Amino acid sequence: MGVLRYELHERFIEINQRFDDHDFRFDEHDKRFDFIDACFERVDQRFEKVENEISSFAKQSNKNFSNMIVRFEAIERCLDDQHKRLTTMESGMLELKASLGRIELMLRQLVPVQ
Repeated sequence: MGVLRYELHERFIEINQRFDDHDFRFDEHDKRFDFIDACFERVDQRFEKVENEISSFAKQSNKNFSNMIVRFEAIERCLDDQHKRLTTMESGMLELKASLGRIELMLRQLVPVQ
């Protein structure tokens, strides 16, 4: 009976040692997971920073694009106004040319050409 008890005790010590080994390995794995988790946290922070920079850039680009559209619309209105003025001037010049032609005709009728 004493031998059996001794063997059981030895077996218990052996099993206990295995548990200690497993605990040690699990602790090592936990450290690795903590390290990996910390790495992911840093990557997440970098992604957040990049995402914020891209968002800021997109907002600024949209603002710049909107400003460009407003400026192009203003230029378009100016060009339309100038076109109207030029069309009016052209029409006036055609009327003036016709009037000058009539004046020339009347003058020729008054004063014979020699």
